[in-house]
Amino acid sequence: MAAKKPFSKPPRPPKGLSLDASDQKLIKEISELAMIKRARIERMKALKKIKAAKASSTSSSGNLIAMAFTVIFCVAIIFQGTFTFRRR
Repeated sequence: MAAKKPFSKPPRPPKGLSLDASDQKLIKEISELAMIKRARIERMKALKKIKAAKASSTSSSGNLIAMAFTVIFCVAIIFQGTFTFRRR
């Protein structure tokens, strides 16, 4: 059997034009602005998650209070019905 040829490396992409100092400075500023914008978006996402978690925790406690009030109200109606039934 013939020996297999090793795979050759893929060709390198062509190099771009060399930039002068002002172009490099402009690219650096643009990349810094992009990083700042990305960080701001991440902070906003984190804040939304915190607000959503806070809203769900307050709504769950509100739901528990409403459920407790409803149960107490139903028990009071049942006791009132049993006491009026015994008086007759």
